[in-house]
Amino acid sequence: MIARAGAVMALVVVAVFATPSTARAGADPQLRVIVPRAPVRTGPGFSYRELYRAEHGEVFPVVDRNASYWFRVVLPDGRFGWIYGEEVLPFEVDLEGSKASKAWAAVKRTIFAPSPIPSSHVGLTFSGGALGGDGMFMFRPAVTLDAHFALEGHIGESVGKDGSLLLYGLDGDILLWPLGPFVPFVALGGGGATGFPKINGVTQTGKTQFALDAGGGAAFIMVKRIILRFDVRNYTFFTANSTENRQEYSGGLAVFF
Repeated sequence: MIARAGAVMALVVVAVFATPSTARAGADPQLRVIVPRAPVRTGPGFSYRELYRAEHGEVFPVVDRNASYWFRVVLPDGRFGWIYGEEVLPFEVDLEGSKASKAWAAVKRTIFAPSPIPSSHVGLTFSGGALGGDGMFMFRPAVTLDAHFALEGHIGESVGKDGSLLLYGLDGDILLWPLGPFVPFVALGGGGATGFPKINGVTQTGKTQFALDAGGGAAFIMVKRIILRFDVRNYTFFTANSTENRQEYSGGLAVFF
């Protein structure tokens, strides 16, 4: 009888600490994905449509749990979805710390979100800034090959008082920390540049050069899938008889899906 009572008490303790809906006061129930990829669905069952593909190590706040061991979680873009309990590990974050730590945690939950880049296939970035002292804009479509690597094209134009420069090419991007809200990256690539000089206000025939670029930047992942991106790169333009370097400083918005 004593052994049976002890077993019952042990089960009660496990249920209290493992079930998000009965989390301790002062604790924030969350889940961490423990499988390589876990689908998040519109309802608590495998027949429901997939909303999101969670990567290993991603963490989600929990708002509910049903009797079939499905958890209702908050996705990075603010939507709600259901994830199967065998693919996650429940845990609790103690919120009884200092006011400063609780305030910073609230700011992070309100402004920042986990990166959607590892679970995406295509990315688009629109940015503007300066290239060698002239204004520029750039469009960068990308294909994500895995969590740490993407192939990214670029096409854009730099315009100044002496004329314009059309840039185009392909880069390889290495994502250093792809899962968090801050994603730094390095890039290396090449392509071409066609310049259209102006003489006395008249645009002249274009001249094409080879171009190599190297640099990097960072993406800041905000809620609602808003991504701020900043780039710093050096371009080397060259022909058989000349070489020129220009630096890019730009920022813009990106989206991945």
